[in-house]
Amino acid sequence: MITNMKTFFAGLLIIIIPFFGIPLFWKTTFTVLIGIYLILSSLKLELPKKNGAKKNRKKEKSTSVFTENYPEQFTPEDK
Repeated sequence: MITNMKTFFAGLLIIIIPFFGIPLFWKTTFTVLIGIYLILSSLKLELPKKNGAKKNRKKEKSTSVFTENYPEQFTPEDK
């Protein structure tokens, strides 16, 4: 499954650029710009997030309420 669609389309554009029929200067420029984008996006994805998990996690309040379950005893009158 593709998790980052922008990266997928940037890679697809790299594959398709030679078939566009544009001048060599523009092919080179687009290829370099897309390569820089892919490098920066991969760095962004791979860098560890500091304190990111702690900020997003909320403390759940728990109450200490306990109930006991007793099996109900049927008497002939209940039927």
